[in-house]
Amino acid sequence: MSARSIAWPEVALGDVCEFKYGKSLPKSKRAGGNVAVYGSNGVIGQHNKAITDGLTIVVGRKGSFGAVNLSHAPCWPIDTTYYIDRTATNVDLRWLAYQLTALGLTDLNKAADLGSSRGVAGQASPRPRSTQRPHPIPLPRPLRRSSDESAALANCPTRRRNLLSY
Repeated sequence: MSARSIAWPEVALGDVCEFKYGKSLPKSKRAGGNVAVYGSNGVIGQHNKAITDGLTIVVGRKGSFGAVNLSHAPCWPIDTTYYIDRTATNVDLRWLAYQLTALGLTDLNKAADLGSSRGVAGQASPRPRSTQRPHPIPLPRPLRRSSDESAALANCPTRRRNLLSY
């Protein structure tokens, strides 16, 4: 069975993860240190405390909306970002970072509210109907390690390289 012959089922983004809002940390309150402070388009400084405890996806919310960064260490995403850590999903964060990048979030309507994991995920939203996305943002169903799809992925060098290099 080749990777091309598999029909990859899709799920709604909001069913896979929760987008948490970053927390304010003005430049004047950053204490230096070895913890990366993330803004909408990457690292913008250092601090001595983190609000995440490990691998974290940081997504631009203001400014560079939809820009995806992956922190391999605890970090502090500021209030111009959303973030996803292991408490916000039960799927592999590297896989999810790859999928978010492939979705092209920077091309979405800037009014989309990823933080609620609602309007964008096609669920009920407190936002006016004009700013809701009418359909879920689809992505391939997360792979289970013991599935046939995982075996097919392992036999597809390009896809495997893309997933593992994030």
